[in-house]
Amino acid sequence: QKCDCAHPVCNQCVRFGRERDCEYSEKDQRSRTEILEETISNLQARVRELESGSGPASGRRAAPPASGPAEQRSFSARFGGAELRPDVVRLVQCHVLLAHYFFTDGQFREGRQHTADAVSLVLLHQLHKIRSPRGRDASKTHLVGVGVAHTAMPPPADLIEEGERTHAFWHVYILDKIWASLLGCPSLLVEDGSPATEIDTPWPLALDQYADVSRDSSAL
Repeated sequence: QKCDCAHPVCNQCVRFGRERDCEYSEKDQRSRTEILEETISNLQARVRELESGSGPASGRRAAPPASGPAEQRSFSARFGGAELRPDVVRLVQCHVLLAHYFFTDGQFREGRQHTADAVSLVLLHQLHKIRSPRGRDASKTHLVGVGVAHTAMPPPADLIEEGERTHAFWHVYILDKIWASLLGCPSLLVEDGSPATEIDTPWPLALDQYADVSRDSSAL
């Protein structure tokens, strides 16, 4: 049945006892659900683009087709507010956002898959070994039951880029550990006590602090 747009809850939702789920848009305003669905579709398309290598190696990130500046600001803030990203970091960010969405929506299999994709990326590119005094050891770091060959990323251009990589790793780490505990399943990030699985990435600072340190260093 067509929504009659009655306020504050339409009659159709009242009839079926779905008052809490009632959500519709005015003629000139999209609902939160429509905005969220469009953002998710955009993220999934961006993941496919980055995985296929069809996106630019470095350049401005395409913003989602949100309905207004507020949504665009919110989306940019969720990514840390920077304009440039290595493709690996952007891809990790997309998987983390999609995992959060699917987990909170109760779609645990999809959330787990995007978490696994994010974990694979941080291990593949050794984002758990930023500033490691031992260098890069590719011997044992792995997903559960799956060996991962390593592909070294080029050194970060500056402290800001290093900070973005650091944030990317810890977002994935926290996502994996929290949801593994909540779902009662094994963590995808294996820590078996070997040097290869030891985390040598420092705890992140706020992103604006990396910018401050970078400016102070260049002024010396």
